[in-house]
Amino acid sequence: MKKKNVNRMKNLEFFIKSKLALSIFILISCISMQAQNTITGTLRDSKTNQKIPGVTVTIKGSTNATITDFDGTYKINVADSKEILVFTYIGYTTIEEAINGRDVIDVSLNEESNALNEVVIIGYGSVKKSGATGAISSLKAKQLDAQSNTNLGSAIQGKVAGVSVESAGGSPGSGTRIQIRGAGSLNNNTPLILVDDIQVTSMNSLSPSDIESIEVLKDAAAAAIYGSRAANGVIIITTKNGKKGDIKVTLDVFGGFASVSKKLSLLNQEEWAKVSNAAYTAAGKAPLYIALNPEVGGAGVNYQDEIFTTAPTQNYSLGFLGGSDNLKYSMSLNYFNQEGIIKETNYERFNIRVKSDYKKGIFKIGETILLTKEKRKELPGVPGQGRNVLGSAITMIPGFAIYDEDAIGGYGGASGPVTDIFNPVAALNLFDVTSDTYQALLNTYVEAGFFDGFKYKLNFGATVSELKRDNYTPRYEVGGFFKNLDNDLSHLDEFNLYTQVENTLNYTKSFGKNYVNV
Repeated sequence: MKKKNVNRMKNLEFFIKSKLALSIFILISCISMQAQNTITGTLRDSKTNQKIPGVTVTIKGSTNATITDFDGTYKINVADSKEILVFTYIGYTTIEEAINGRDVIDVSLNEESNALNEVVIIGYGSVKKSGATGAISSLKAKQLDAQSNTNLGSAIQGKVAGVSVESAGGSPGSGTRIQIRGAGSLNNNTPLILVDDIQVTSMNSLSPSDIESIEVLKDAAAAAIYGSRAANGVIIITTKNGKKGDIKVTLDVFGGFASVSKKLSLLNQEEWAKVSNAAYTAAGKAPLYIALNPEVGGAGVNYQDEIFTTAPTQNYSLGFLGGSDNLKYSMSLNYFNQEGIIKETNYERFNIRVKSDYKKGIFKIGETILLTKEKRKELPGVPGQGRNVLGSAITMIPGFAIYDEDAIGGYGGASGPVTDIFNPVAALNLFDVTSDTYQALLNTYVEAGFFDGFKYKLNFGATVSELKRDNYTPRYEVGGFFKNLDNDLSHLDEFNLYTQVENTLNYTKSFGKNYVNV
């Protein structure tokens, strides 16, 4: 009887404690729910009263933020009714609004007063934004996320209306593909890209930290300046200029890590063997040798774990700029290194840039020198049905071992009456595909201003690039399908030279609020 009473007391004590814990949990949850207030509202242009999508709404001093949808509306949760909301959007003045217990906060944004007075580059000259008649978008250096992006294409992604930026591949340093207002041709849709007035084939080798401004010419008006080359639009990139004053030194350091956020859930060896045996039994065939005794095989090899890694990224930028009344200069050094999330892949870039201009009387001379070296350790091609390293990793039978000490090269692989999948770990370590790219952009000009409003400019420019690519494959024997009994080496050397000479004469004259620019 005493034991029964003790048990009853323990059960009663457990019941009371559990009910008390549940009550405390419900009370805390109710308090938490009450503390979270939801603020909604609509963002409009103060002049046109049109709703503005894409406005960033942030709680001041925190990382809690949201953006307005296509209807210009937003919704954000706040913990304190005394918080302050900050509304920011490119081309508009930033506004701060205290919540003060309100649940609905509608805001009208004012266009920045200097936005229409901003000078934009349109080709062989520049105009105020208010006087530009074509479709032009402009980005300044402060609008670029210069440090956390691998290249300039990534830095402008999502910042220019009508410009589509997508990755050119998953390998480190693969760069981006850019289209302006969609595809206009079945063939080449790449826009014309100019760096300090010199045509380049791609912006992928540029460092975002070197950029002063970017103008995007989107409509047919660009063809009046550049002809058929501008059929897909024009991207005009201006690198940083020197400024009057004492020398200014800047150092930017960025580091980060990348990893696969989610891997595919695949069958392990025991699960695969059971599925394989069931299929062969249903077909009236004897099971495969590798599928015999499924419980003995265990988990086998998860080839995704063998090819993926946590990849570090480093970016260092050192800049110098300064000048006097007559001489202005800007110089920079940039080093970028990105490991791939697939092992044995890497991208490395080194940039040197020098830019200066000197003015004396009616004459002005200047130059831009941009030197770039890129080095890539590329993802190799893979023979067999896997098609590539990633495809082989997710289709390789987990029962085949990674290594085989008796095989040439030391790697195991698929054999027998199965699909010919190449061992992805062997592919990453046996096949060595590297490339080195050297590029120099050289530009110099002489400018003379005479009479009243006339300006003559003579511009010499050149881009020189050389690509060296090596592909080495040693002797190997991987499984029962793949053999290479010779050491193979191939080398590609590609050289390109582009030169440009321009003569331009401009006339600019203001008449009160009006002006002429020819």
